[in-house]
Amino acid sequence: MASQETPLEAMLKGAVSGVVGTAALTAVMMGVPAIARQFGVGAAAPDAAQPAADFAGKVAESVLDTSVGDSTKQVGGQLVHWSYGAAWGALYGIVQSSVKLPHLLHGTIFGGIVAVVATTALPAMRLTPPPTQQPASMSVNQALSHMVYGWVTALTFHRLSKDG
Repeated sequence: MASQETPLEAMLKGAVSGVVGTAALTAVMMGVPAIARQFGVGAAAPDAAQPAADFAGKVAESVLDTSVGDSTKQVGGQLVHWSYGAAWGALYGIVQSSVKLPHLLHGTIFGGIVAVVATTALPAMRLTPPPTQQPASMSVNQALSHMVYGWVTALTFHRLSKDG
């Protein structure tokens, strides 16, 4: 019989799982458009880190009260992108260690929640256009990417957990 994980253990394993999920999300966001183009559909690959870079630039400029360069925005964007994925993963770990849903079911729910937040919060912050103003292929790619993030985060957490 496995012992119960502490909340801190669940949070840390969740954060690691979120980073692994973020790697998968990034790969899907960059890879799917290239594959779709080979079949004559879709558009150019979106820059997955651009909304994060724009956000980091806005924050840095408001805090520092000065303009920051593109390279600083890109570094900040990567920091935001990976930290955001780790933070969502930490939340997943805490919730999953309490509710103990089947990991693929919980990963599907989790990926859906993250996708909804991304498609509502990012346009609200003027970092991306709303889904209704994006090509359908981009919206599908974003939804698929977030589902992959949820599934990979859930599977990784399951493998890292004491019951996995």
